[in-house]
Amino acid sequence: IGEQNTIVKQRPTPKLTITSKGRAFQESWYAKKDWLCGSSALKKLFCWPCLLFCPGKSPTWTKSGYNDMHGFLSDFKKHERSNSHMGAFKTWKMYGAGVRVDSLISQARRDEIQRHNEEVRQNREILKTITEAVLYLSRQESAFRGHDESEDSLSRGNYRELLESFAKFDSVFERRLHGRLAESERGGVGGGRFTGVSPEIQNDLINCLDSIIEDEIFKEINDCTFMSVQVDETSDVSTKEQVSMIARLDKGSEIVERQLGFVDVSSNRNAAAITQVIKDKLSQHSGIKDKLIMQTYDGAAVMSGHINGVQVQVRQEYPFAHFVHCAAHRLNLVLCQSASSISPIKIFFVNVGAFSTFINNALKRKAFLTSHKIELPNPGDTRWYYRARVINVLHKNYENLLEIFEGVVDQPVGWDDETLDKSFVSSLRSDEAFDEFYQEAVDKVGPPISRADTKHNYKQLYFEILDSIVGMLNERFQDMERFGFLDLVNPKVFATWGGVVPPERINLLKQTYGPLFDVPMLENQLSFIYRDKDFHKETSDELLKYIFKFNLQSSTPEAVKLLKMNGVLSIASASVERSFSCLKRVKGYLRNTMGQGRLSSLCRISIHKDIVKLKEDDNVLHEEVIKKFVEKPRLLAFLYK
Repeated sequence: IGEQNTIVKQRPTPKLTITSKGRAFQESWYAKKDWLCGSSALKKLFCWPCLLFCPGKSPTWTKSGYNDMHGFLSDFKKHERSNSHMGAFKTWKMYGAGVRVDSLISQARRDEIQRHNEEVRQNREILKTITEAVLYLSRQESAFRGHDESEDSLSRGNYRELLESFAKFDSVFERRLHGRLAESERGGVGGGRFTGVSPEIQNDLINCLDSIIEDEIFKEINDCTFMSVQVDETSDVSTKEQVSMIARLDKGSEIVERQLGFVDVSSNRNAAAITQVIKDKLSQHSGIKDKLIMQTYDGAAVMSGHINGVQVQVRQEYPFAHFVHCAAHRLNLVLCQSASSISPIKIFFVNVGAFSTFINNALKRKAFLTSHKIELPNPGDTRWYYRARVINVLHKNYENLLEIFEGVVDQPVGWDDETLDKSFVSSLRSDEAFDEFYQEAVDKVGPPISRADTKHNYKQLYFEILDSIVGMLNERFQDMERFGFLDLVNPKVFATWGGVVPPERINLLKQTYGPLFDVPMLENQLSFIYRDKDFHKETSDELLKYIFKFNLQSSTPEAVKLLKMNGVLSIASASVERSFSCLKRVKGYLRNTMGQGRLSSLCRISIHKDIVKLKEDDNVLHEEVIKKFVEKPRLLAFLYK
């Protein structure tokens, strides 16, 4: 009873000296507001019933304290109208007045939980809306932020404008977005302040989505039988060197490819540094030492060198990760690298690329050539593009191009200085100009070598190019024969073997991946498959799907492993180049200051739309986003009690 009387009657009402903007606190206010109490230590006012029965609500009156004497009348009334205060006031007044204390506390607790859960529901709906905006822009590879995101701006960036569009169809979200929540809609600590427009919230949600995708990729790698990796590097628009890694692995009867992220290697691009990047990525996954069966690169010497290249260093830790050059780059990359090792040819290709860039970088110059029925293709930025189409166009239209640029020099009106300068250089390709320069050169360096010597030099250059191409082809593809065992699961040749497993093919498998298979059991299962025409499909992929369709994998486990290996060996895949296309789209010229983590996350969300779609179809995406989102401390509540 004594405790009840203390709670009901003995609120602290100390004499306080609080003054703001010329207005001071009056002790008579205690009598007018029976819920009002004060703290002599803090020199602030509090709400006694709210302190006792709902301390998590109305933070000004329960935690920080009130001391704004200038606006006390309106603030007092505003607090008295709040649902949390009215509930606490009722509980306070009934406390000890013939009502069981435990039932009052129980009801107060239930009311608090109900209010909390309603607040959580609203916060989750807001977060869901914001997540949809982040997802949309990530999928479309669009910029988030604008140059001017102030309230007066007519274009505040895609993210803010998209939220404004959503707000037109959701009144609660509209009030939350613009900070106009009513007191009844404001929650506890931080209530009404969560709008989701800050860069920090954007980055947090992007990281949450990327983390969900990464978790799914980790699970797929953990469950797969085999995997291979493809690695390549490129420069982004801010001239940073980015390494991309693609994992190719089996998922049931399907073969999927997963992008493991981008890594900035601008500071060090030697074999040891790139090897460490690859090993760091692979070390995130346990138990893949015997799963990693191939590593494939674009063929650059630092990647594929047989002495100290990346592939050798990786294989020291992953013994079954045999190196195969990416077949999708085979001929054109070898030709390009051959040229880059011979100085005159390298200069020639650089000039060809520069000329094409000069034409295509200005619409007027490009349109001018088009009017003369000359279309000059863009040579592209990837290293393996050998610019053959550009060379063919230049060779076919050489005389016409000379006449065109001479005409530009003769009639310069309407052309910029850069075009006139380049055209003037072209006009120097005349007998008179040559004679003048030729005589000047003779005066300085002496007479030229004979015509026969010139032909001999070109002949030497010709054979040097051929020898370089042959040498590079041999170096990069000398081990291709070892993969002849893949014919063991090629349905097109099953009928020719008459149910007998070719021993030479089995021997190749033993030499390359023998420890990964029960070879005698594999031979028995393959012999059975060869004799049964139901297994004679068009491709090995169709055969694998057929086995899974009728749940036959448990009776032919070794054959299924070989079929999966056949799909995982990414000899002809160039997926890493497609990831670079995404990189260049996401990190456009208007967003070239994007951080490395945000860049890698946005690219992965765009590349792996399929994973996000599956999560959406299973109605688990937003719940997983919330779980990730609340791992960091938040002012607002997102978890139900």
